Order: sequence, then C-alpha cells, then structure tokens
Amino acid sequence: MILHTENFGSGGETIIFLHSGLQTGITDFEPLLPYFDERHRILLPDLRGHGKSGYDTPDNYFESTADDLQETIKHLKITDIHLVGVSLGALVAVHFALSYKESLKSLTLSGLMFKEPRNYIELHKNEVGMQRKLLENKETTAYFDGIHPPGWRQFLDITRNQSWYPFNKNAEVLEENLPIHVIAGSRSDHELETIDEYVKERAAVSVIDNGGHLLNHDNPEAFSNSILDYFQSID
Repeated sequence: MILHTENFGSGGETIIFLHSGLQTGITDFEPLLPYFDERHRILLPDLRGHGKSGYDTPDNYFESTADDLQETIKHLKITDIHLVGVSLGALVAVHFALSYKESLKSLTLSGLMFKEPRNYIELHKNEVGMQRKLLENKETTAYFDGIHPPGWRQFLDITRNQSWYPFNKNAEVLEENLPIHVIAGSRSDHELETIDEYVKERAAVSVIDNGGHLLNHDNPEAFSNSILDYFQSID
C-alpha cells in the first residue's frame, strides 16, 4: 500500500516523521515544520488505517505498515532517510529498520519502551480503559470519523491484548549497525525506566524537560532541536 504522504520542502536531507496512534502526519507534526529549514525535505505519511491512507486487516500491523512505508519510499524514489517515529510511529519505525535498514541514514525513536516496565499491567489496563471511554464519546468519535478511514476502530483492537507491545523488537533494533537516537520526556517514568545501560551503550539518548509521552506536542521546540542536534552530531 502506498501511504498518503504530505511533502514539505525540497532540501537534500529527507526526514520522514511517523505519527502516533489515531493521529495523522499533519495533526502530529505540522507544529514542527517551522523548526526545519531549506536543508530539509519533510515527509509526513499517514500510517495504515489513519488519515487519508487506506486500511485492511493485516496479520501483523507493524510489519505490514513497515512494508507500506518501503513501498511509499520506492514510489517517491528516495533513499538515505532520517526516520523519526513517535509512539505507534516509533514501533513502525523499529520494524522498518529491522527489514529495510539500507534505506536509512538514521533512526530516531520517541515514546518507546525497550522492555516491560514494572507497572506494565496497570499501564495497559489504563490504556484500554481510555480507549473504551473514547469510543463512548460521540463528539470524539465524530472527529476521528472525519479524519480517518472507516476501519479506524479496528486499529484499537490491536492494543487490547496485553501481549501486543513488541518489546523484543524494540530491543532487537539496538543491535543493528545503524545510528539510533532515543528521545524521552522527563515526565514519562515508565519509558525512562526501560532506557537502561544496555540502551545507552547502543544509542544516543536525550531526555527533554517538561514533556511526557508525546514530546512533539508537549515541547515541540525542544523535540525538534534535539533531532537537529543529533543529525549534526552524525554528519
């Protein structure tokens, strides 16, 4: 599947941002655009089941969406990509890197856990409860009906199983010969807990103050600057 992708700029450095669950490329990352300049080409795809991209029910959402991204990249005829993923987008980015590392110049992951935190059962229970309330709110569901394809509710089914989160893949990607940048918010305790010495030995780690799980919304300026500083460090 070729993903619907918004394209900004024409610079030589291509950055693809992968959005969080129930968002789109535009709703998650448009506020970041002013922090990048003429050196950059920014691509904002809508992941499978989100925004203007289609949806069917794959056996493995993350692997299928990573394949979608590769198909989209080939269609756009681009290589040497800086890939930045947030939350759901970070999980897709991990699977993409494991299958298509040769397309990447760097990998930046935010809103990610690398092993099961101590309170994971409680976290998962709370997440499922929040999703249930979301689906009961007619105003909220009307909003999502307006920006997503009809199958968007099926996406939530993926996360209801307690074992859905691919901790093993997140740890596995650290073994790839690839520049990796991990960004976490100072208020996201469960993510910080999983960024141990194993992670720090294999990736550059940035912790941003005054931010939680979705740093692109909590502190877009610091999030963008952290990304740009990392790119400069690996040039």
